[in-house]
Amino acid sequence: MVVLNSLSEEDRQLLRFYSPQVDTHTEFLSKAIEEFLTVVEEQLPPREFVQKSKLIILAAHKLMYIGDSVAQCVTSSSLSVEVRRAADRLCCALKNCVQATKLASDQYPLVSAVQSMVDSIVTVSHAAHDLKLLVKQCC
Repeated sequence: MVVLNSLSEEDRQLLRFYSPQVDTHTEFLSKAIEEFLTVVEEQLPPREFVQKSKLIILAAHKLMYIGDSVAQCVTSSSLSVEVRRAADRLCCALKNCVQATKLASDQYPLVSAVQSMVDSIVTVSHAAHDLKLLVKQCC
């Protein structure tokens, strides 16, 4: 874990710059996930949940990009490593989400495939939240 007291003022300033952007994209991601879950609950056809999953992927990808930028720009090597790991976890979760969504679309209405897709979306949400917490705690 990063020792917060050891962060330079430049690193803190960088994190303060990115913090509102992380908030914005996290909020957009949360709304996209809510809409996605509504579509799944209403058992709408694959084209509907695929469209909603694209919005989730877009928002999470923006968060991943911010994480990569922070990791590249901070001078604290320990913070850089932690943020890079969090962004990488989000990237892996996104890859799994894309695969699960394709499979759910192909196998619709198979419940296990749809549930796997929902689980992958939850994993994306958790990974995004972890990245957000890391950036926000260091401001």
